[in-house]
Amino acid sequence: MGMGWLIFLVIDSNEVEVITRNFFAVNFTSVEILGKTLQDEIWFVKVLLTSFGAKSDKTLSIESKTGRVISCE
Repeated sequence: MGMGWLIFLVIDSNEVEVITRNFFAVNFTSVEILGKTLQDEIWFVKVLLTSFGAKSDKTLSIESKTGRVISCE
């Protein structure tokens, strides 16, 4: 039997940043990414958001294989 290749595609840190900025761009004037962590195939992105002078922090969860946003807390 021949040797097969198994390829795992994972969204990288730069792509996660683009996904995060696009996700929040509609509702917030400023999106500051404070940190990104990959854990158990899920990216956790901590952000500081600004809208009309009010600031809030959120954590966005993104699937590492598909780039799908799972949650925003």
